[in-house]
Amino acid sequence: MSRFDVKQYLEKIYKVPVLSVRTELRMHETEKHPVTNHSLPPEQHYKIAHVQLDEETFEFPDIFKNKQTQSEKAMEDYKKALNEENKTRNIDSGHLDLPKWFR
Repeated sequence: MSRFDVKQYLEKIYKVPVLSVRTELRMHETEKHPVTNHSLPPEQHYKIAHVQLDEETFEFPDIFKNKQTQSEKAMEDYKKALNEENKTRNIDSGHLDLPKWFR
């Protein structure tokens, strides 16, 4: 992402006023193999963005509020099914000698 992309992203998505953005490309140093002393291929380069905000304090916005994860939804469905099963067990507890399909 370019510095303009970073600035637009922060202003549009997070609604944060941005004064300036500086980007820097960090390069990994070549490493030597400890035994054979051959040079190893460097890892991928990465980009760092230094952002100067207009406000003095920044509070990270909660972009996931009112959203449940898939595991939370599955847990709720499991609890509902368990409650339904407990209700049917309580109703049918007097007929334990008969098979369920006969009740």
